[in-house]
Amino acid sequence: ARSTDKGIALDDYRFHQCVRLSKFDVDREITFIPPDGVFELMTYRITENIESPFKLLPNVKLLGRNRLELSLQVTAVYERNITATNVKIDFPCPKNTARGTITKIDHGKARYEPTQGAIIWRIRRFPGRHEYSCIAEVELASTVTEKAWAR
Repeated sequence: ARSTDKGIALDDYRFHQCVRLSKFDVDREITFIPPDGVFELMTYRITENIESPFKLLPNVKLLGRNRLELSLQVTAVYERNITATNVKIDFPCPKNTARGTITKIDHGKARYEPTQGAIIWRIRRFPGRHEYSCIAEVELASTVTEKAWAR
């Protein structure tokens, strides 16, 4: 017996070259012979009927000409009896960020990663219906225009 469930509508999906696309096009089944090593089987986007497990409330406050305060409040909207593990949150910083310092964090560990241009916040265990926040101060590099203006 076939299921009457229509599944999830995927947008912009791409498969690794090992996937048999003809089988997917006809039966909507993903069949493949995995290559050696680690690989990404599929990437996709979903734009309809999305229920995110977290509610994010970001805030940016100007502290001075070259300083910002970035804050992020994250609330788990799933039930109390569920716990997310190894949660990683990338909080993007402006492109001209010179330094980032975590000033307050409720849970987990966070630090500015210059190579990723973001505050990376890792939370090992995130129970349902809990709320955590992270606050960072970001120092921006002076631009050539600002240096000329200061003379």
